[in-house]
Amino acid sequence: MSGSTQATVWKGTRQLGSEPEIAVRLTPKPAELLRRIATLVDGVGAVECPRTLAIGQVLVDGRVWSVHLCSWIGGGPADLSDMRRLGQYLARLHHDMATSAVDVTDRRLSFEPSPSRPSAQGAPAWAVTQSVWADRTLAWNSIRFQDFALQPVHGDLHLGNIVTVPDGFGYIDFDKVMFAPAVFDLAKLIATSMFLPGVPVRFQVGKTADLLAGYTSVRSLTDRELTVLEGLAILVNTETGRGGAVHHLGDRQRSAEAIGAWWISRRRSHRDDPLGIRTERPTPGPGSDQIATDEKWSVGHCDRERHPMTALPLSEAPLPRGMMLGADLDLTPIDTRAATALALALAQVNTICGESSTSTTSSPAWPADPR
Repeated sequence: MSGSTQATVWKGTRQLGSEPEIAVRLTPKPAELLRRIATLVDGVGAVECPRTLAIGQVLVDGRVWSVHLCSWIGGGPADLSDMRRLGQYLARLHHDMATSAVDVTDRRLSFEPSPSRPSAQGAPAWAVTQSVWADRTLAWNSIRFQDFALQPVHGDLHLGNIVTVPDGFGYIDFDKVMFAPAVFDLAKLIATSMFLPGVPVRFQVGKTADLLAGYTSVRSLTDRELTVLEGLAILVNTETGRGGAVHHLGDRQRSAEAIGAWWISRRRSHRDDPLGIRTERPTPGPGSDQIATDEKWSVGHCDRERHPMTALPLSEAPLPRGMMLGADLDLTPIDTRAATALALALAQVNTICGESSTSTTSSPAWPADPR
């Protein structure tokens, strides 16, 4: 599975026994950054996230690739029938990330500045919305220079990075962790997942309201944070449109254009509450932010063997023996250097996993996965 940042993931499964499955990730991200992110994510206990086993590097034609071994979580895409519960899980993720001692202040959220105020005539809708909703988008600009609650957040929260786990929802792919308002994750999830394609697009107001109701039942949001959330949702769509234009991705451009048109029409009809999130919301109960003391949501709720980040070389990673790895994925988005790096990475992993994993060209070790 390949992502937009050239990260590719393979799943390793055990032929016999009940040892946990692992993920082998190949990415151009620096190993030191991955170690820092892994330390942050390994500190999350209230919701399920991958646990790092080891991080190493391979050199191919002068380019360094990082190899990240971690536990594989989730049994498929998230079930979105209970958006309120998803909101609660996200709030708990944010709680644990906010209390981490890992410093990610060098990874602050930023957006490309608009070169000029776009004219409504001839400009794409996704570009115009930033000006039409200036009162919301400028709210984001103002908090960068004022005292506002910033914290580590997931940074790339879309449906592809939320998976189903036995207890509810798990979160994967933290490579874009950043220092930002917690509502950025909500804004990105809403901007990328709550609009149904079509002409015009349809916005899922009910699901969005349920998501916010669940989130605020655990962590309250101020009116100012809701204003920033609305502005960030607009800016995320603007970035989608800009990226589609730069990289000639027609689908992204069309999606951003349709959503931009929705935002413009919404300005005329729902200026005060465009996303339907300013209705009365449940007030968090006493101690609802004290997740660690809640028996249901204590660290023990997701108790599993931890593999603390100790910067182990791959040759010393504590992997279960007898792991089998396959490679039945489409590598067309990856250049030949990445493919060579993959071969080296799998060679290292297979050496670690033992003699029963020496064959990687026979029947696939895992089924196709939507991630």
